[in-house]
Amino acid sequence: MAGSRPPWAKSVWPYRPAWPHEQVVAEIRRQAGRQLDPQVAAFVALLDEGRWVPGERTVSPAS
Repeated sequence: MAGSRPPWAKSVWPYRPAWPHEQVVAEIRRQAGRQLDPQVAAFVALLDEGRWVPGERTVSPAS
């Protein structure tokens, strides 16, 4: 569909408000392996769970 944007986009458009953070993360996870590379969803999960912080070299172990 020309001119469309992915539904998980978090920016505000005149005809559509931005999604809340939780909804964005849920949609990214839902689209893993469909529209998104599963590694992208895994990376977003690390960020969302606070297990990786930009600028750090290591990932915290899962709780």
